Amino acid sequence: MELDKIEKISLKDFGQRLAALLHTKNGGYNSITELIDDFWDYNGFCPDNKAVLLGFASLQQLLKSKEMFEYVNVLTTTNEAVL
Repeated sequence: MELDKIEKISLKDFGQRLAALLHTKNGGYNSITELIDDFWDYNGFCPDNKAVLLGFASLQQLLKSKEMFEYVNVLTTTNEAVL
């Protein structure tokens, strides 16, 4: 997709595209890289680049932002060893 077309996609449209993709993946994504690859395949452009165009450092920062909360609620998990 050309850069000018990527620039025209609003935050709302971008959020809706992310939400639609996330709802198709049972069990969620195991990595941000996996999400980026699937988004790129499905939408034809890199979501990390779009996040930067929207003023964020990365897609990961955008996903955790209050601006994206309306569309995507990100749950981060960590595995902790029990001693």
